[in-house]
Amino acid sequence: MLLLDIFSKNCVQIMALESPNDRDEEAFRRFVSQIRNSNGSTNVCSDEFPEDPVVKAWYDAIDEVGIDRLSREEWWYKVINDPQNLPVMKTHRKRFPVHYVVGRHSPWYHEKVISKDKRRSTYAIYVGPFTSNGANKIGTMQGGAQSSLFDFATGELASAYAAHPSPTAYLNVQMKKPAHPIPGVFRLDCWIDRIEGKKIYVHGKLSNGTNGKVYAEAESLIIDTRNKGRITADLSDAIKTKNRSKL
Repeated sequence: MLLLDIFSKNCVQIMALESPNDRDEEAFRRFVSQIRNSNGSTNVCSDEFPEDPVVKAWYDAIDEVGIDRLSREEWWYKVINDPQNLPVMKTHRKRFPVHYVVGRHSPWYHEKVISKDKRRSTYAIYVGPFTSNGANKIGTMQGGAQSSLFDFATGELASAYAAHPSPTAYLNVQMKKPAHPIPGVFRLDCWIDRIEGKKIYVHGKLSNGTNGKVYAEAESLIIDTRNKGRITADLSDAIKTKNRSKL
């Protein structure tokens, strides 16, 4: 299934445009006004920024191709059917509409599962063409795109474990091999490596999902700004287990 074919099907009207200047000028001016007036605002709802039909058709096409591609990945089928995992999560564009990495205009489609103890997560990601490291050629995923995925995924896992949004203190990404081909499907695994007080250390790995080929690895430090209950209890359990092992 070709992305361009899906795009053309979802957005027939783009073929009728005579030039890039054929746009709804009134709508364009309205969008400019909305963006300008939202400068510095922290409470602007995403519904105040309606999507242009042509733009929406492109991202709908990415999602349609992504859903089809992920449904044919054997490794992903095994992950989502693992009884240790919670049900698969989709619709990231709707759940995080204005998010920089996974919002309505994110250049990929992803599905995610998280373990029942919320210490591990796995993403299946269909990466679209506008993540390339080349100016005019498509083929290898750009390093910043990979780092953005690690930043989001490690932070989301730590925040789920801590039961509230938690900020990232640092992110260290090591590129191992060129991540290609794109467009293509990738696997992203994250797991909590250790906890030290308010510090949650999360590791991540980007691979092809089929034969274990690793493209990049990451470590992030997430700060639990509340540091209540769950993490304290985990540390206590770890200490008790360690003490019992000495007996």
